[in-house]
Amino acid sequence: MKNLSVYLVFNGRCREAFNFYQSVCGGDLTFTHYGDFPANGSDAEADKTHVMNASLIINENTSILGCDTPAKSGGPTFGNNFHVMLNTSTKEEADQLFVKLSENGTVQMPMAQQFWGAYFGMCIDQFDVQWMIAYG
Repeated sequence: MKNLSVYLVFNGRCREAFNFYQSVCGGDLTFTHYGDFPANGSDAEADKTHVMNASLIINENTSILGCDTPAKSGGPTFGNNFHVMLNTSTKEEADQLFVKLSENGTVQMPMAQQFWGAYFGMCIDQFDVQWMIAYG
């Protein structure tokens, strides 16, 4: 396997979320919109400005992708069946990412040394996306 990417689906807040994720993780961010294509598959005026694809390339092996759902799909359902996992290079990087991602969100498990040996924490960001952050 070359790499693994996470693909997140939003209900009109994809641009806002990805701008936030870029402010936390850095990287190169690009967007395409449903309205950029003549046959975009949607008759809804709002869909024309919604994100068809967002791509945040953090490094050669790490990216986050996403989109807004078209109006005709009824929108996404957020649940507790996934987390985005970030493995960091240092404890300080883990703390920095955790603080930024949990701002205006919910801390589920504060960053702390765990019995399995990792420095680890969990939070839900302001867009209802669950994150696990680990060092070690």
